[in-house]
Amino acid sequence: MAKKATAKKVSAVAVLVTAMADFAALSSDERCTRFAEKAQVNRVSFSEMGKLHYLISEDIAAWNAANPKKKQRTIYDELRKRGVADKSISNASYASRAWRALVVEGHISEAQFDSLTFQDCFAIARSMSQRAALQLDGASVAELITKQPDDFDFELASLYEHGVTVAEKKAQDEKAEADRIKALVDAQNASKNKPEPTPSAPTPAEATKPAPVVAPPPAAEAENEPPSAETEVDETTEPQANGASTEPDEPATGETEEESHEPPSNVTTMPQAEANPDANLEAMLDVLSEIAAESEAFTAEGQTTLLAKLDEVRAAVAARLESAAAA
Repeated sequence: MAKKATAKKVSAVAVLVTAMADFAALSSDERCTRFAEKAQVNRVSFSEMGKLHYLISEDIAAWNAANPKKKQRTIYDELRKRGVADKSISNASYASRAWRALVVEGHISEAQFDSLTFQDCFAIARSMSQRAALQLDGASVAELITKQPDDFDFELASLYEHGVTVAEKKAQDEKAEADRIKALVDAQNASKNKPEPTPSAPTPAEATKPAPVVAPPPAAEAENEPPSAETEVDETTEPQANGASTEPDEPATGETEEESHEPPSNVTTMPQAEANPDANLEAMLDVLSEIAAESEAFTAEGQTTLLAKLDEVRAAVAARLESAAAA
């Protein structure tokens, strides 16, 4: 009888972890030194795991190609059997892809690769993906790494999200904000300079129409006496066809209504509305509040320039107040 083959069991690699009590026994300076050592070890470990991930993936790809009829192997299956968490395999895959796209293709050196962190490799992978606003190739990424080794990851993130560099995005944002503030100020100025509505002038017919004459009331002491013939007015009298009235004539004043500079008595002159000089004060205070809030992101040079302009405005307002007080 043939002996049944048994699968080889692979055990996880045991790693000792330093206890908290051991760290507590160290001095403050020793703890900082130990942290720096661990950080260096972790950075080196990430680079090494990326290289190993690349080689293991190449080995598995070659085996799968040589054994097309067998169950295809994956790097996750191989490393899970050794107790490696999926998250660790996934993180190492970003370094593996950076090695394949940059080092294997000859765009950067191995020493440059060894300085990459997980965040760097993650930014590299995103900038070379089809989801990027501006998709880069290996040569473009390598150029950024070489020219800006300290902050190329910020450039890659900006290119991925906006399709422009950090400086270009900042210029776009500053222009958009300046345009917004200018539009707001222009709208406030247009509202302030808008002329007040004026009352419409009376028509010629209204201006030349004679005012009706009303007889004065009788004196109080003569309340019970009948009105005299000189003051009695026939309320039923109609105007004549030519516009004349049968009522007594008004005393002559030496000038006609057309020649007089006084408005006709039957036309009411509308009072002119007085413009409120502080009508736009609240809106301008809002503008200053927005400028103060937006300027928090300015550079020191930009904030100094803004402060000089605000001092200039303050001096002008103070001068006007002093002149008004002196008057």
